Amino acid sequence: VNQGLKVGVIYLEEGVVRSARRLIGMHCNTPLHLPGNEVTQEVFDEAFNATVGTGRLFAWDHFGSVDNQLLANRVRYMRHAFGVEVVVLDHISMVVSGSDMDADERRLLDQAMTTLRTLCQETGLTIHNVSHLNRRGGDKPHEEGAHVTLANLRGSQAIGQLSDAVIAAERNQQA
Repeated sequence: VNQGLKVGVIYLEEGVVRSARRLIGMHCNTPLHLPGNEVTQEVFDEAFNATVGTGRLFAWDHFGSVDNQLLANRVRYMRHAFGVEVVVLDHISMVVSGSDMDADERRLLDQAMTTLRTLCQETGLTIHNVSHLNRRGGDKPHEEGAHVTLANLRGSQAIGQLSDAVIAAERNQQA
């Protein structure tokens, strides 16, 4: 949005109001989505106008798992109806979480990633896809600063294989 691009956001673990407050809060460096964190109306309005009020941000108001084809159709709609150039999907595991319990999560994630990669090729979109990590057995967990590898991506190797880039954020939350 700061670069003048039209951005679509698909946050499957929270509603659009909370998501908007997060984005506005990032602009004014205050976590507005958390209770007790407020700013003046003037600061809020300035941050709103610089972020969600630009007319360059489009959110899909959906919570929970979603069928691959419905997700693909919504992304196509964002692209063609609004000219969205970048989509942020948070997160890929949530796409398949409500699927048939007899289905293999890895296979479902493979299908979802293939659908997303096909959308990139078809539409020219950039899709930033958030992936959770596997719980780690080894010397120390990720929460304590363990390094992230492609093998740590939850559920499917397709996440690493079909992506143009994988960026991991690491920190020791316990320090």
